[in-house]
Amino acid sequence: MGQTLACSSRGFNIQLQLRSSKTIVCGDSATGKTFLFELLMNAARDIDNLYFINYASVKSKANRESIIKHIKQAYGQIIIMDQADDVQEVDNRIMKAINENLKNTYIIIGRAPKLNYCFTDVAEVSIKNNLITLEYLESPVLEV
Repeated sequence: MGQTLACSSRGFNIQLQLRSSKTIVCGDSATGKTFLFELLMNAARDIDNLYFINYASVKSKANRESIIKHIKQAYGQIIIMDQADDVQEVDNRIMKAINENLKNTYIIIGRAPKLNYCFTDVAEVSIKNNLITLEYLESPVLEV
């Protein structure tokens, strides 16, 4: 499936190579995960098909219902979730909706999200000379 999300935000050039419909971004504290989320939110005003979810956005029941409805109905969007571990603890129906809707591309930022995904789709944030990329932990599976 491969897709690239490229944009600039606050002096950083972001080049994310997304291997499949779900990219899991993990890493220790202070490794740039939430920083990447914030930069992408800042760049969103110039990119039409991005949708953001984080812990703050799921605190109210009305917002959760709206997010679940959006995920189920969305098509062709890049849906970016930060604090996935906290989000899934508030309402696991959000993760279920993601697992069921493969019509979008998902960037899920967290330590252990409860989703169906391949280990080859797990990456860490890399920041070098104002360039932000993803470094995948496993090589992609080659189809024969």
